[in-house]
Amino acid sequence: MTELQPNASAQERDTSIDLRAADQLRERGDFVAAKAAYEALLAHGESAVVRCRLGDIALRDGDLETAETHFSAAVASDARFVWGHFGRARASARLGRTDEAIAACATAVALEPDRRALTDFLTTLLGQRDPATGSQPKAGPDSESFRQLQFRLADELANSRKFTEAATLLTEMKEVYGASPALLCKLGNALTGGDRPIEALECFAQAQALSKDFVWTYVGRAETLKALLRFEEALVDLDEAHRLLPGSQPIGQRRAELQLSLRNAPKDDKGPTLRCWPAGGERGAAASGGPRINIIAWDLGHNPVGRAAVLAEIAACAGAVELVGPLFPRYGGDLWPPLAGSTRRSVIRSFACGDFASFVNGALRLVIEHPCDIAWVSKARFPSLFIGLLYKLVHGARLIVDIDDDELAFVDAPGPLAIADFVETAEAADWDAPYGRRWTQLAAGLVAEADHVTTCNPVLQARHGGSLVRHARDEQLFAGAAAARADIRRRFALDPEDKVVLFLGTPRRHKGLLEIASALEMIADPRLVLCVIGTFTEADLERELRARPGLRLILLPDQPMDKVAEFNAMADIVCLLQDPESRIAASQTPAKLTDALASGTQVIATAVPPIEDLVVPGHVVTVADGKDIPALAAAIRRACSADDAAKGTARQAFFRQALSVRSHAPAMKALADRLLEAEPTSADHLAPLLSHIRDAMPGSLSSAWHARMSRSEGRQPKVRPLQRLDEGVNLVFFWKQNDTGLYGRRHDMLLAEFARMPSIRRILQIDAPISVDVVERRLEAARSNPLDGARHVVGETVQRFLRNRDTAKVFRRSFVHAGRTKDLLGQSLPEPGDFPRQVERWIAELGMRDNALAWVCPVVPLFPEVQEHIGFSFVVSDVIDDQREWPVSPDQRRALQENYDRTFAATDVALANCQPVADWLRLAGLSTRMVANGADSFPGVLEWEVPDALARLPRPIVGYCGNLGDRIDWDLISAVADARPDWSIVLIGAVPKMAEAGPVLARRNVTALGVVPYEQAVRHIAAFDAAMIPHRDSGLTQRMNPLKLYVYRALGIPVVTTDIANIDDLSNDVLIGRDPADFIAKLDTALIRRAEHGRDLPDPAKFESLLWPQRMRDIMAHVTKVFESSRTETKVTPAM
Repeated sequence: MTELQPNASAQERDTSIDLRAADQLRERGDFVAAKAAYEALLAHGESAVVRCRLGDIALRDGDLETAETHFSAAVASDARFVWGHFGRARASARLGRTDEAIAACATAVALEPDRRALTDFLTTLLGQRDPATGSQPKAGPDSESFRQLQFRLADELANSRKFTEAATLLTEMKEVYGASPALLCKLGNALTGGDRPIEALECFAQAQALSKDFVWTYVGRAETLKALLRFEEALVDLDEAHRLLPGSQPIGQRRAELQLSLRNAPKDDKGPTLRCWPAGGERGAAASGGPRINIIAWDLGHNPVGRAAVLAEIAACAGAVELVGPLFPRYGGDLWPPLAGSTRRSVIRSFACGDFASFVNGALRLVIEHPCDIAWVSKARFPSLFIGLLYKLVHGARLIVDIDDDELAFVDAPGPLAIADFVETAEAADWDAPYGRRWTQLAAGLVAEADHVTTCNPVLQARHGGSLVRHARDEQLFAGAAAARADIRRRFALDPEDKVVLFLGTPRRHKGLLEIASALEMIADPRLVLCVIGTFTEADLERELRARPGLRLILLPDQPMDKVAEFNAMADIVCLLQDPESRIAASQTPAKLTDALASGTQVIATAVPPIEDLVVPGHVVTVADGKDIPALAAAIRRACSADDAAKGTARQAFFRQALSVRSHAPAMKALADRLLEAEPTSADHLAPLLSHIRDAMPGSLSSAWHARMSRSEGRQPKVRPLQRLDEGVNLVFFWKQNDTGLYGRRHDMLLAEFARMPSIRRILQIDAPISVDVVERRLEAARSNPLDGARHVVGETVQRFLRNRDTAKVFRRSFVHAGRTKDLLGQSLPEPGDFPRQVERWIAELGMRDNALAWVCPVVPLFPEVQEHIGFSFVVSDVIDDQREWPVSPDQRRALQENYDRTFAATDVALANCQPVADWLRLAGLSTRMVANGADSFPGVLEWEVPDALARLPRPIVGYCGNLGDRIDWDLISAVADARPDWSIVLIGAVPKMAEAGPVLARRNVTALGVVPYEQAVRHIAAFDAAMIPHRDSGLTQRMNPLKLYVYRALGIPVVTTDIANIDDLSNDVLIGRDPADFIAKLDTALIRRAEHGRDLPDPAKFESLLWPQRMRDIMAHVTKVFESSRTETKVTPAM
């Protein structure tokens, strides 16, 4: 990643941005464009980084001399840039110049001696020298050792997340050594890491073809399929990997995590299923009638939930409490055993998170379905804080953040991150887990969003402010514990004179267990017993304890929280050792201190600042350094001999006064009242974070997110605003169907005009989203009905999908998404909801983010979602007909209306193809211009030959070309065919399966040609003797402007039409049949005129205003007028 320094100059920042853009091109595999971008950067001055990028591309292309030149230039630019020297070594080795390669690699090793891949490479190069000469290579770069070295280098690059470099190197190896399953799998993994999953799948397919039993093919492909959200297929691959290698723990873990994720997948698109553990037990119910208080833990599966349970006990004094939070597979995916085995006063709710998207979706579902008045976040970790912030955004809940540790110390992070800094420095690794290092830094920065802060000790209180909430315990739990002491000790075969030293918690090396063991061994008192209660996470630590022959040891797993009191009562001493130099210990108060004091048990603890105010003489004995074994042993000896019942009673009294739940109750009630009386605070400035999650997070957001969070995201545009229309316009054109380039529709004509305009820089033309299942059904329909247009639609859709319809200026795309089938032509398909992001990617790939203009022909499915995601500053809607008048169901009509409304809300200029549509748009409040359809020009029509399909038909030919669906009056066509059996009636268009169409098509003098693409269709129309428009008068035809009318007349064909609306432009140039008899009579008249006068070409002077170039001038004049007017208004467009 290219990083910007805070004090970088404007020029440096621009160069860095350009470098990032070039890197993105390279990462997407567009090496030609990347090379051009890097070369352009050199115009700003020499750069070792840029030269190395160019060298890598040259190596990939096999242009070894050019690669060597670039790497040499990198070294000349910066002699300490290690990758320049290493690049020279790689290029020289490939060229067989071993001595030069050795010299360059030796320099690289001198610069970074600890990088093993460099030293391995140098060792291999040295091993290629011939011992007899000392210089000539005895084995070139084709040697096995050299190949293994390159494998190691590729692994190191991938492990460093330099996926593009790794993929480049592995591609070179594939060309040099040939394909193998191992190489292809490594390449596939690198491509997946570099966000090129489609290419990765091709690699895995090749690997499987070479060997069906290579297990890592299935493991790697599963990861790629997961990246594409194809989880079921990924599980199939992991099942196969498990079958091939059943004992593999990594495979088993991945398989179990994916099974868990699928089991909790959002079947209803609301998010993962919520789990519930009801409240129970005999300790009384939570306070009723008070506010709803939700305690939020960042994971309910391991020990951090212990503090959240404490907060739940305290909050139950003030209101109705629920304990909520996610469950991550890494921590077991189930409720923490000590909590699961205890009685609870509060309901617990959770959801499983297989990946980041399931966490986000589950968090929102939890918040929506289980609202609260106060959200009390336990620990400044992102999972819990994010849920708390959602409560604030969705329900206006008051937010408390509780801090009982320095969370940054746990992840070894230097300090907090603000939202802007986090987003600016975003990394792909961020999405691995929401509890990672950078998310924890962000959480530290988000603490300021809280309405109140609570802390567990004065050290943290001095740092963060707020009020003090100790590690409190319910005194009822400890009331009868002392009486059970004897029974518990007998259970573990402890004599009355034995002295039990207790460690209760997660056993870890830094907590002083080995030091305690050493002190007990030094004392050598057979009465001393070390009791450790907790599940070991460090197996070697447990082995070391068990291996001490002089140590009496009791090891127990995690126990229910209800049993904590009994085990503390069993003990004589509780040791709480911490490292005074530890950053963690500098802020941490061990919760076990409260347990011990509540039981009246002696405590030996390290003297660290967080417990200073609890160190009351006789209650807590301190040692300066827990690693000082003699001092620790002395403290244990004193504790064994100096304690008595009175001191134990005093410790319990101190607990009840300062550390019990009851002692916290008044302050808790007062805090809840104060927060609810205050005005709620805004969290609007979280918008950049929500927008970042929406745009960058892998996976899909639930419909609930889009419905609830769109206002909060403060959506940032993905394109820069339209600045001018006279030059450099990047036009993104959305068409509502999947037939671009096929029928010569209005949008085809406009696109052709746009392509000729110098002011238009590039055009991205996008057909409507289409499911691969629909593609397959249409292909099947084409097989059963050759006259259906499906064959052409499918063919063109696939060609656009494969990017085979691009020209120098116009780039045509089809968004084919997954349905039941998940791939097309070997390419994995995205989900339907990925359309907005795919549009963004296409725009970025084509370099069209500047001066962007959106042109949409409603109704385009998902265009409103595209606009919400992309944020075009200027949108033109060209409304062609009124689709609500089509024969659709009520539900479909409602969906059409919703799409129209949302599209119109984003529209700056509306165009209509007929007056009724224009009137409708103006009523909708849009700035509207009515521009009817136009005519094409056909200068060579007089020389055209008659197509074969018509040459054999008897004359005269009366034809129709266009949509043969619901607008057609089949009874009228039948009447014409019956009245004039010697005429040839020719119909061009997709033949529908309509009851009234069948009998007409069966007539001897009726010929249906099916769909004929526009370029050929006009030659067929030119061969007509007369053309007809046999449309019904309906709501559909009243809101349309028949385009083929203009084609007929441009070709000089006489036209007879029914009495339909919106033909004003040519009403004096056509004959109108009022009924079937009159229609036939008008056709007779038209044919007589044709016979007498020949082809009736329109008057050029009169017809020029109807040609598409003039229509386009009218359109752009109006668009420009509205655009210039909008620039003088106060219209704020968010910055990039």
